[in-house]
Amino acid sequence: MPTFALTLALALVVSASGQGLVEGPVAGRYALDPAPNYSEAVVAGNLAFLSGTGGDAETIEEAVMQTMMSLNDTLATLGASVDNAVSARVFLSNISNWAAMNPVYRSFFTGSRPARTAIQAELVGGGLVEIDMIAVLPNGAPGAASA
Repeated sequence: MPTFALTLALALVVSASGQGLVEGPVAGRYALDPAPNYSEAVVAGNLAFLSGTGGDAETIEEAVMQTMMSLNDTLATLGASVDNAVSARVFLSNISNWAAMNPVYRSFFTGSRPARTAIQAELVGGGLVEIDMIAVLPNGAPGAASA
């Protein structure tokens, strides 16, 4: 048991230390801060696949704000922003929050918004929202394939 706890603690420290992109098992595939069970983001070619993330807030507006800021921060680490997103999936704990979620979500995009699906789902930890994204990285972005 102590070995497991030490391994878990070490994995959390490495993940939280912002190690950046790590080459994955597939050539040309990179992972951002790989954790024991998933990667925050995986880059394959010019595509970044961001794992679902959510905000810890009491209102849907605050939760969406935190979530979008987190996704934007992850993409900034990869040399992009949410404006580079081509697809998003929004998981809502209650679909009645859809109308309140939309204005906050829209406020993060300066151009056209990505294709999007909204789904009602029971979220881990009782969160209000979780969003995952796929983004096209600009040429020269960390881990992006050169054109």
